[in-house]
Amino acid sequence: MPLTDIQADRIFDNMLSRVEAKLGRKILTNFNKLSLLIRDVINNGGELVTSIVIIENQRELERILIESYEEAIAGGVKFTHQDLQIEEPDEDNLNELLILLLLWRIDTAQRQARFLTQTTIDLFEKAYAEGQAKGLFGEDLSNFTVRKISRLNRSRVTVIATTESNSAIQKGSEQAALRIEAELLKRWRSQGDRRVRSTHRRANNRYRSNPIPLNQDFEVGTGHGPYPLAPTLPSEEIIACRCYLRHVLPKLPEA
Repeated sequence: MPLTDIQADRIFDNMLSRVEAKLGRKILTNFNKLSLLIRDVINNGGELVTSIVIIENQRELERILIESYEEAIAGGVKFTHQDLQIEEPDEDNLNELLILLLLWRIDTAQRQARFLTQTTIDLFEKAYAEGQAKGLFGEDLSNFTVRKISRLNRSRVTVIATTESNSAIQKGSEQAALRIEAELLKRWRSQGDRRVRSTHRRANNRYRSNPIPLNQDFEVGTGHGPYPLAPTLPSEEIIACRCYLRHVLPKLPEA
């Protein structure tokens, strides 16, 4: 099954959230600047220079990039750039690996754009055009654009990081329950506020009185998954989800 644009976007965003969590916002900002810089070079017909020097946190960044590359391959991503063929990702080809991931991001940007809000697109285009009007180009233009949209970037990273964190918590809860020898059941629980999706509220109401066995999946919207934020659920049921698992003992039959 081919990778969807949303799945591709999530793989790349997951890489950025790892960088953010492990190395801090400064490194993440550098990723965004590099992405803009490479886009600018390509748009202007310039040559792509692969001698990018990563000074800070080299070893940790290597590990994150390699993991992200392998995750993308496992997820079905096809890298087609003939000048960047990587047989075994390691620290020796880190620069090529970074550029390959960024180029992939740029290649899919137009298709991914329809999943962004029009406000996001307008803000980016306005900031980029403003920088060009000031006579900026190359890295200066990239730096200017990143500064203008930094508030938007921080907001998006916060959503991604929160989603990934809750996903890990729910997965851990499910795995812990599976290791317990008792016969547990599980419920899908949502938060009690107006931000809850209607599909998640319906799941909460459905499974509150009818918990299911651990080896069964919840039906949520048009998808199925063993726990909230499970990767088998559609993306629209995952992003910024705050639902959680509640494990319960089965009711004993009345004597």
